[in-house]
Amino acid sequence: MKKYPVQLSAYLGIKDMGEYLEEWINFYLLQGVEYFVIYDFGSKDHTPEIIQPYIKRGIVEYAYFNNKFVKYNYCGGPAWFEGLTLQYRFSIVNAYQNFSKWMCFFDLDEFVYPKDKNKNLLDVLQDYEDFGGLHVNWKMFGDSGEKFKKNNLVIDTFNKRASLDHHENDHCKPISRLDRIDLERTRQTPNAHFFIYKDEFYGVNEHKEKIGMNISPENETPYYHPAFSLNKDKGSIVSCNHYRFKSHEEFSKKSQMHRDAGWGNYGHIPDASIYNEIEDNEIKRFIPLLKDINLDNYSL
Repeated sequence: MKKYPVQLSAYLGIKDMGEYLEEWINFYLLQGVEYFVIYDFGSKDHTPEIIQPYIKRGIVEYAYFNNKFVKYNYCGGPAWFEGLTLQYRFSIVNAYQNFSKWMCFFDLDEFVYPKDKNKNLLDVLQDYEDFGGLHVNWKMFGDSGEKFKKNNLVIDTFNKRASLDHHENDHCKPISRLDRIDLERTRQTPNAHFFIYKDEFYGVNEHKEKIGMNISPENETPYYHPAFSLNKDKGSIVSCNHYRFKSHEEFSKKSQMHRDAGWGNYGHIPDASIYNEIEDNEIKRFIPLLKDINLDNYSL
């Protein structure tokens, strides 16, 4: 049986989001992530200083890319986040497939955790050893009526979400076995949220159902999309809280950043109230642990 130095790692691409970084890393340390690969695409905030304690513990590999070395191009137009995630994730797979058995590909606004309070993600993944990856459905969270940013944990501030049958919750994000990813076929797909696996493997949702579903965009021909899964029982084993919006102030700032990078229509929300329909405090069980976390307990 193949041995790996690390069982579970995480990749993250960021820019000027250092204020959220500590909570995100600490949260995933609690979930069993042992190592983080963080690519910084030209941050001008305090991200390098914030990340230093984790680098010293040997649990973060941090790479900084000056803007002049970054090509902004995504599906025919520039969009810094999607384009850069696509551009660099292939090299990540190649570089770490013999180092890390599993790797999480979650964004800074996605917090994934098991339903079972006695397990972390590494425990849960033992039940998905036969597959290419575990793809976790979103649970879309709204602004909880917050107008301005608070100096508080994201998972503490925002506790209202859309109903589970909201169409965006059909979207999945992967924890993948790196050595089972088919890079050649994956390169043919213009999406940063999934991988294509080698012939004998495939991605599954939490109920071990093969991912992928037919998507019918407005005024477009339906097509099969592997970044989605029609999982009617979302979060019964693993939850992915997606805090896309946060407060009105934060989402406005995020939207402007994306528009400045060329994503012209980013930030349009048809009806924001649908993301605040249901109160969900399940993730708050991690708040005391986050506040008391001791980095001396984590090293590689």
